[in-house]
Amino acid sequence: MQIQENPYLQYFVGLAGYHSKQPFVPSLFVEIRKRMGSDVFEAFHQAIINSVEHENQKKVPALNPLPSDDNEPATSTATIENDQSATEVEKRMKSLGKLILDATVAPQAIRYPTDLNLLNEAREISEQVIDKLYPATSLESKPRTYRQQARKAYLALVKQRRPRVKVRRRGIKK
Repeated sequence: MQIQENPYLQYFVGLAGYHSKQPFVPSLFVEIRKRMGSDVFEAFHQAIINSVEHENQKKVPALNPLPSDDNEPATSTATIENDQSATEVEKRMKSLGKLILDATVAPQAIRYPTDLNLLNEAREISEQVIDKLYPATSLESKPRTYRQQARKAYLALVKQRRPRVKVRRRGIKK
C-alpha cells in the first residue's frame, strides 16, 4: 500500500506522524463504494469536490482585476494582487511542527547491538525485571544471574583503551 510507505501521503491524509503499519485495509473503500451504490457514491464524491473548492476559495480570495488603462499592462496588476494574496496566505498558515524525511539529516542517536554500553543496560534492566517479578512466582530460589561476574567482566572490558577484536567479541558473548 502506498500510504504505508510514503510519509508525504500520510501527512496529506492527516496522520499525526509517520506510521509503518497500514492505516486502513486496502479494500475498505471498495467495500464502502459497493454498499453505497453508484448514485450515492457519485453524490458523495461531488460533495467532497465542492467542499474542497469552497475551502480553496476561502483561503485565496478571488482576484479583482482593476480597470485596465491603455498605458499599463493588465499582467502587472495581477502579479501585484498575486503577491498580496500570497502574503495573506502565508500569514494564515500556521506551523504545526517539523517533519524530517531525509535520512541523511535525521538525528544520529542510534546505538548498535554491538555497543557494550547498550548490552550492559539491557543486562541491568533484565536483572531489575527478575527482581520485580520473582516475588510473584512460586519458585523457591531466585534464578542465577551472575551479576557480580557480569559487572566485573563489563568493567574490565570498558576500562581498556582499545580492546582487541577478540577481546571485545568475547565480552559481547559474555
